[in-house]
Amino acid sequence: MTNNPFFPNMAKAWNPGAWNTDALNSNAFSPAAWNAGMPAAGWPMTMWKNLYFDCPVAVASHFQSFLGRRAQEQMQFFSELSREQNAANMLTKEMSYFQQAAMAWNTEMMELAELVQSKISSSAQLPAATGKNQA
Repeated sequence: MTNNPFFPNMAKAWNPGAWNTDALNSNAFSPAAWNAGMPAAGWPMTMWKNLYFDCPVAVASHFQSFLGRRAQEQMQFFSELSREQNAANMLTKEMSYFQQAAMAWNTEMMELAELVQSKISSSAQLPAATGKNQA
């Protein structure tokens, strides 16, 4: 039995390598022929949902929160910079801020790469077999 009540034999069409050709030649509509060694029917849709909805939404929300934090830090930096009287101190603070901002961007890109990698790897895993006929 497949897990999809609307398209019960669709999983077999998605996985032609699992076709039981002897059973198909004898009786193409035999339930044993369609269920021999096929994955759960929902995995293609789960993969599409993870890749084209969950991953972009997670990346966008993570990146937006980072940009919000960066904007707050930049406004705080400008506020501190406006109180400086000495040009040498201003230049020192600017260089320190630019170094800190570059590190923050580097860290953010690494976090985004790890987030995308986790979303893609979770979508690539097939669900565990639930029936005795499934591999």
